[in-house]
Amino acid sequence: MNKKETVGRCPKCNEQLDRIWFTAQMTEEWTWNGLSWECTARHGLVTDPEQAVICPYCEAMVGTGRDFGFGVGREC
Repeated sequence: MNKKETVGRCPKCNEQLDRIWFTAQMTEEWTWNGLSWECTARHGLVTDPEQAVICPYCEAMVGTGRDFGFGVGREC
């Protein structure tokens, strides 16, 4: 599954990942708009693509920023 282009489900709670949390030295909320991910909230200084991406429903880790294409030339 290409997480950058599709909305998946959390492997722990099975909720649809239409929002995700990405925290590094910042926190971002990304929302699926039906075609692609768009940043809907941001607070912080820099991104680290190796930091965890978290399910907002159960707080399970669902990948890294790199898996979702965050912190690698993609700005909020």
